[in-house]
Amino acid sequence: EAGYQGPPVLPDFVFNFIKPILDGYLEKVIANPILMVTSDDDFALMQKIVDSYDADRCAQVAQGLAKSGMWQVPTLIRINTMEFGDDRLYSLDPNLAYVTSKRLAFWRSIAEDFSTDVPAGHREILKRFNALQMMLFNAFNTAGVKMLAGSDVGGQWLVPGFSLHQEFDLLAAA
Repeated sequence: EAGYQGPPVLPDFVFNFIKPILDGYLEKVIANPILMVTSDDDFALMQKIVDSYDADRCAQVAQGLAKSGMWQVPTLIRINTMEFGDDRLYSLDPNLAYVTSKRLAFWRSIAEDFSTDVPAGHREILKRFNALQMMLFNAFNTAGVKMLAGSDVGGQWLVPGFSLHQEFDLLAAA
C-alpha cells in the first residue's frame, strides 16, 4: 500500500540550481509587476478598462462599499512607482540615502528594464490607467468609503516610512 507520498521532492542539486533563479524572478515581480505585464493583450485589456469606465456605475459601487463598511487601502504611491517605474521623480528622491546600495542598484536595474521593455504606446495606456485609478479613489472618497493609508513593502522606489508620507501627499492631491 503505497498511498500518498506528498509532493515530489527535487533533488538538492536541482533545487540549489533553480532557487536563485526563482528568487531573482520573484524579487523582480514584487519590485515592479508591470514588467511582467508585457503582452499587447494585457495592455489592450487596460485600455479597454479605461475606455469602458462609467462614472455613474463607479459611484454606485463606491456607495455600496461605503454602505457595507468595507475599508479600502488605495496604495497610490505603490501604483505610481509601478506605472512610472523609470520616473526621475523617484530615482532622484533624496530619501534613497536610507536604502542599501544593493537595493538601490536593484531598483535602478528595474528602472532600466522599465525604460527598455515598456514601449511608448504602453506607457500612454499606463498614464490613462493611472488617471483612472486616481478617479476611482476620488469617487470612493466622495461616497464616504472608509480608507487607510498604505504603501506596500518591497516595491521599487518605496523607502519605508517615507513612502507613507508620499502616500499621504497623493491621497490629498487626489
